[in-house]
Amino acid sequence: MSVRRLKQYIDKIEIGSAINYPAFYRLVEALKLDFTVSHSLFSANKVKDDKYIVTILSARLHSDLKRLAETDTRQRSSLAQQNRSHETSVGGSLLVFKQNFGHSQVIEFDRHGQFSPQITQTNKCLILENCDNFLNARSTFTFLAKNAPFDECDPIDIYYASGNAISNKLHHSLFKHYQSIYLALDLDLGGLKIANILKLMYGDDKVEFLLPIDIEARLQHVVRRRQHEYLEQVDLIGRNTPSLRPVCDLITKYGKTLEQESYIYG
Repeated sequence: MSVRRLKQYIDKIEIGSAINYPAFYRLVEALKLDFTVSHSLFSANKVKDDKYIVTILSARLHSDLKRLAETDTRQRSSLAQQNRSHETSVGGSLLVFKQNFGHSQVIEFDRHGQFSPQITQTNKCLILENCDNFLNARSTFTFLAKNAPFDECDPIDIYYASGNAISNKLHHSLFKHYQSIYLALDLDLGGLKIANILKLMYGDDKVEFLLPIDIEARLQHVVRRRQHEYLEQVDLIGRNTPSLRPVCDLITKYGKTLEQESYIYG
């Protein structure tokens, strides 16, 4: 349920404007309030199509809906009072990284994208999507360096993507300083979506999706095939982002995907 959407409905109801009553009723049902919701609690006079002038007949229901609608959506703590904190972004972020394959460290970002501690960045970084690859960063890096535009001995900062969390806009103040951002992601729809977002954020030429030199043999070895609808979504990304076209074509050619954990031991 969106608190903002509920507020829009309540505001219109209170000034007598027509609303989409079926959609509003479904939203109220989804709230799972502590009493039964039924159409008898509303008066709905049709204007046209799904548009109705709605009156909330139950004082208790009106009070509960108004209380939810007036929750301060700018404050995560306010939303949490109604178990709705997931409807707004966290007021900061944590990013785990390694330098020179040393012990993992944490960078903390505030709500304005300022981060600490300050680090001495290299001119390139490698983003690893999955935790196993990050924990085995050296072996993953060594394997990828066989078919990547960097040398195994090059200094490089390595970040744990934690899925799509890496694309948090708060991280822009850190990643904008890199000349090259290399991505080691799952060869699947999720990985492509992450790559697409990062290319939009930091520049198509700066962000590169890495593939092992033997990727086709690895895909041929995979047993499970993806369904047509899935492959259509992959193909759409390739058509919209030409630099990801070769990656998308591999998936659609074989109808298969691959998890990056398979790169850990070469």
